[in-house]
Amino acid sequence: MGAELLGRVVDLTEEIARLADESDTAVVGVLKRSYSRDLVSILGFSDLRLSDKAVMSLVLRPGKYLVVGSHADIRRELENLRGRPGVREDWLEARLSWYRSTVDRVPVSHAVKLAFYRAPRTLYPVATKVEYLTSSSLHEDVLLSSLIHVSTGTGIPAPVDYADRLSTITRELKQTMYQKLVAEIAKNAGAKDVIPLLSLTNPEKLDRLLS
Repeated sequence: MGAELLGRVVDLTEEIARLADESDTAVVGVLKRSYSRDLVSILGFSDLRLSDKAVMSLVLRPGKYLVVGSHADIRRELENLRGRPGVREDWLEARLSWYRSTVDRVPVSHAVKLAFYRAPRTLYPVATKVEYLTSSSLHEDVLLSSLIHVSTGTGIPAPVDYADRLSTITRELKQTMYQKLVAEIAKNAGAKDVIPLLSLTNPEKLDRLLS
């Protein structure tokens, strides 16, 4: 991302945060394609070749959530990984560089928190990753609980899910084909625990499997 474009993103982010604060409005961002391994590494499982989202899909029960912390919190924890056995130095420095640029250039990032939740009655046992800013009248417990309860079968909050439902291929056909693929892999692997690891990072984009 060029410096000019990055500067524009920073300015827009600050403007959104300012307007949200003035109107006492919480702001939530859904990270549908997430392959980060920050939490896994911080917890000491660097050898586990799974993303944070995959692990949370296995750990969290439906209706539960986990607040990881702010960008500044994660940055501090990652800095403590320097010199720890099993932690790849090139990966760590790349992640720290990203967090430094975020925390240092976007002041509001100190208040932005990261969390994972598992919505109930989802089509696939997958966790949802969100970043959010609370408001003075809405505590994070209420905010995250509300997100859980307005999420659809994809695990994504309904407004986001509705916006993505644009396709000429029926949802039923996509689901049928995906379920057959997962069932075949699970049968050959001989383990039910493999199913959460095969669940879609972005369930409403099933059409990608058919392209």
